[in-house]
Formats: sequence, structure tokens, C-alpha cells
Amino acid sequence: MHRLCSLEDAPSPGTAAPFSAGGVAIALFNIAGQYHAIEDSCPHMYFPLSDGDIAGCVVTCAYHGWQFDVTTGNSLMTEHIRVKRFPVQVKDGAVWVEV
Repeated sequence: MHRLCSLEDAPSPGTAAPFSAGGVAIALFNIAGQYHAIEDSCPHMYFPLSDGDIAGCVVTCAYHGWQFDVTTGNSLMTEHIRVKRFPVQVKDGAVWVEV
């Protein structure tokens, strides 16, 4: 497990923030008080998903509109596209991710 941030530095509900853990770019989302982590790179042209618009549990890439469910990493456009999802834990006042 890698420590991403303290709870004070974690994104507030309905927002995301970029982090790095184990050499991997990670987008951390706060969806209704639950944290979800996916790779911070849209597979279309590798723009950061943490810059995207969030509606519910869906992030829309700010650059070309590709959409992903941040709780699963699955694309809403096709079942053949997905981004990596990483398990998240909150413990000892911090957010941790398994890369």
C-alpha cells in the first residue's frame, strides 16, 4: 500500500485530485464520501482524467469527452475500453492505495 495523502488533503465530495504512487499517475475521486482511485490517463490521448467533469460516479475526460465509471474503471462508451482501478483504504488519517 502507498500513502497518497492525508484526509485533509484528499478531494472533497464530487471532486478529484491527481497523485502519484509507485511511479503510477493516479486520479483520486471522492464520490459521496467514498474514495476511488483510477489511473490518471485517458486511454484516448493520455490526458489526465483528474481534470475531467464528474457527475455521480462518472468522469468525463475534459479534452475529448470519453467517459468512465470511477468505481469500476469501465468505459461508458464500449466494454472493450477501461482504465486501471486501484483498491483504496482509509486508515490512520490518510488515504492509501494499492498499486
